[in-house]
Amino acid sequence: MNITFLVGNGFDINLGLKTQYKDFYPYYLEKNQKKDDLILNAIRNESYELWADLEAKLGDLLSEISEDQIDQFLDDKERIEGFLLDYLTLQNKRFRISDSSSLNKELANKIAVFYKEFQAKWRIEYESFLRKVTEEILFNFISFNYTSTLDQIINSFTESNSNLSLGTHVGQNTRYNDRFGKIIHIHGDLNKGIILGLNDQSQINNDQLKNNQQLNDYMIKTRINEQYGALNQENAVKLIQNSRYVCVYGMSIGDTDNIWWVTIIDWLLKDPANRLVLYTHSDSQIQKSIAKAIRTGNKKKQKFLSKQSDIEEDIYRRVNSQIIVVPNPEIFNFKSISIADEPSLGKSVNDNADA
Repeated sequence: MNITFLVGNGFDINLGLKTQYKDFYPYYLEKNQKKDDLILNAIRNESYELWADLEAKLGDLLSEISEDQIDQFLDDKERIEGFLLDYLTLQNKRFRISDSSSLNKELANKIAVFYKEFQAKWRIEYESFLRKVTEEILFNFISFNYTSTLDQIINSFTESNSNLSLGTHVGQNTRYNDRFGKIIHIHGDLNKGIILGLNDQSQINNDQLKNNQQLNDYMIKTRINEQYGALNQENAVKLIQNSRYVCVYGMSIGDTDNIWWVTIIDWLLKDPANRLVLYTHSDSQIQKSIAKAIRTGNKKKQKFLSKQSDIEEDIYRRVNSQIIVVPNPEIFNFKSISIADEPSLGKSVNDNADA
């Protein structure tokens, strides 16, 4: 049985790395000295917060691009990807595991019992469900990050535990070992290269270029993944389809990754027993207001379900009831992690983990 986590940039932000777009932007301005760079000139002085905003801007910028400028645009896109890879490599090097033994205990005590952060209603439901699971549980990860922080944390555990068991559960009077499954970097990584782009043709804001094969091949994430041939997308979809719980952490639910939100909604529609877990972050004042926490969670659910606009009202209500919201989670807060300071980069800030 699969439990699958989709992990976004908020994971690295929560660890203390400066991986938001607003952190990268000054680095990009400093390093890119090409005066006629189409992308640099388009985003100069733009106050974006999220990577999804930058990707959407690439689609909007195409409204100003003629067909004979496509090569230049793609060259400039590759340039920003190169600077981004360099910047995130520097950030990745700041990540440290202070005490691997302690980290491994933390990991087992958080992941294997991830449901402990659910409200009582959902926790009781999961515990009842768990007693019926007569197979091992695999905890899988689909990472939307380019960094290796998640991999290092999980590898620390698997390399130190010969039986690879995160823990056990008892189903129908039989004890089963639960363990880690796959980690898929859906948009590449720092070693193999990264993917930056759009969800589909509709985000190319130029009717003359929407069907341009060259542009689609290098701008649409699914097309890039298909050409790369690593089967990351196909394997990730299978993981979701074969999961009972799918958990989304540190993601802004942006339009440029819409294929994944639609995939999850379809998965919810197929089986009323499937559960989606949305982790949300808010400031300390909001934590003190139950009503505010409920409103924040409902807005997150509504934003997610809005990605599938043709759901009938009664079905919408049913799918909405399959979503569990966990506010201000502790699941990926690790005491055995440290972040090294680098004078050129400054100190990291633990802010807004839904990014």
